[in-house]
Amino acid sequence: MGPLGALFDPQFRKDVRQGFTDAGNRGAVAGLLGGPVDLATMAMRPFGYNVEKPAGGSEWIGKKMQNAGIVSDRRNALAEALAGVGLPAAGVRAAPAVFAAEQALAPKTMDMARRGIEGHMVKHGMIQPMIDKSALQQAFPSVDFSLGQSGNVASLSKIVVPKAERNTGVGSDFMRALAKAADTDGATVALSPAADFGGNKARLIDFYKRFGFVPNKGRNIDYAISESMYRQPAPKPPIPYQIEHKPMTDAGGASRLHDLATSFGDDIYGPNALQYFGSGDAREKTTVKLLQSLRGKPDAQVTVYRGVPSGAKGINAGDWVTLDPKVASEYGNVVSMKVPASHITSWPDSLLEFGYFPPGK
Repeated sequence: MGPLGALFDPQFRKDVRQGFTDAGNRGAVAGLLGGPVDLATMAMRPFGYNVEKPAGGSEWIGKKMQNAGIVSDRRNALAEALAGVGLPAAGVRAAPAVFAAEQALAPKTMDMARRGIEGHMVKHGMIQPMIDKSALQQAFPSVDFSLGQSGNVASLSKIVVPKAERNTGVGSDFMRALAKAADTDGATVALSPAADFGGNKARLIDFYKRFGFVPNKGRNIDYAISESMYRQPAPKPPIPYQIEHKPMTDAGGASRLHDLATSFGDDIYGPNALQYFGSGDAREKTTVKLLQSLRGKPDAQVTVYRGVPSGAKGINAGDWVTLDPKVASEYGNVVSMKVPASHITSWPDSLLEFGYFPPGK
């Protein structure tokens, strides 16, 4: 059908009217909300992440809108192109509402993209999964389960207990072990109870509620989770300051104070060290001079400082330390000690924070 004939075709005119709605919703709404996810997905393609329609992306949102009846499932390229001509004016009027929706939903769509990307990286060994599946498999060799990871969400898509072991507590023991592992690693576990493997859906819902799972609806709804139930990790109890967030170790890429080139490169010993590694804090200038003076001197004595809570004493192996007492004073009462330069670790992220790791500890 040519352009002139199309103008006299009732169905085509209907398509154009629908095209205005579809183009507006798919372009202005789905495009704006899903754009950040599309960009994040494109950025990951060089690393092998080739998902064409990522969760939270513009096409994914468009499909959800189609399923909800907001846009039609009929796609007419010419009609949508003509409808798109009217989008600028319509977009101006709709902009405030779209912006408000984007502000509310964009973090969710970005979170879904992050989860999808991290799931891909886990699958291909680029990062470690949050929950150690091998430990669960060793503890429950007879239980057939599937546990995937997307960001900080572990999706339990299948759990099947052999018929001979049902009603013996094996399933409950598995869920308790899974919940404990999730709490330890700070992971949310998501699942969708179903009767696919011989269970009763209503009974399964009650079963999972016993382990802290809540329905993904109402005030508990999390739009970034597609499963019908989820369980958030239990809050961790306060931990002593000595073991909270450890500094980087040698295995993690840190250097010892007498040989910083292994992680900083030789630039740390050059005239532009402060420019390359500093953050603009005036105290870094003195620290850089001290660091440069310790090159090749593993036994040189260095005074390290640490800010500690009231009542705490001394500096322990694995503690954060600094070479500037003023920095330490920002974190509490200042304690200090002299140690060999080889007992202190450093890394390019900071010129004011270091780790105390004496040999063998």
